[in-house]
Amino acid sequence: MVLSKREKYAGIGAIAAVALLLLDQFVLSPYFDQLDTVSQATDKAVRQISDNADLVAKQIKLEKVWTEMQNGGLQVDESKADSQAQLAMLQWAQRANMVVTALKTEHVAQEKAFEVLSYDITVTGSTPGLARLIWAFETATIPLRVNEIQISSRPENTDNLTVRMNVSTLSLPETNPAGGNP
Repeated sequence: MVLSKREKYAGIGAIAAVALLLLDQFVLSPYFDQLDTVSQATDKAVRQISDNADLVAKQIKLEKVWTEMQNGGLQVDESKADSQAQLAMLQWAQRANMVVTALKTEHVAQEKAFEVLSYDITVTGSTPGLARLIWAFETATIPLRVNEIQISSRPENTDNLTVRMNVSTLSLPETNPAGGNP
C-alpha cells in the first residue's frame, strides 16, 4: 500500500497530535500541578516562619515586661499584695497633699492565673494634688490600675475636690510555679 504525500502528512500530523496530547497528559500537566503545589507549600512555610519569628519577638518583649512586673512588686501572697497596694496609695496621697477619707478593700476575684484585689478609695484635696496622685497611680512600679474615677467639688465651683476611685492590684497565687508565666 502506497500512501500519497497528503496522507503521509495527515498521518504524521495525527501521530504528532496524539504525541502532544500524551505529553500534556502524562508530563506537562502533572509537572505544572506539582509546581503549583510546591509553590503553595513554600508560601505557607514562609508565612509560618514569619509568624514564628513574630511570636518569638513578642515572647522576648513580654518576657522583659513579665520580669519587670515580678521585680516591680507582683506579690505571690494576697495579703502582701493587699498591704503593698494600700501602703502605696496612702503614701502617694500624702505626697500629693491629698487626704484619704476612706480606703476599703472591695473584693478579690480570680482572673486567669491572677487574683485581682479591688479597692474603693476616697480622697479630698486640690486639682494639682489630684493630678500628682493620678500620675503616681499611672506610673506605679507595682501592678495597679485605676478602673473608675469620680470627681466632685465641695462646695460647688471651688478647688476643694472629693475624688472616689476604684483601683485594683494583682497577686499571683503560689499554685503557679515561681518564675513561670501565667
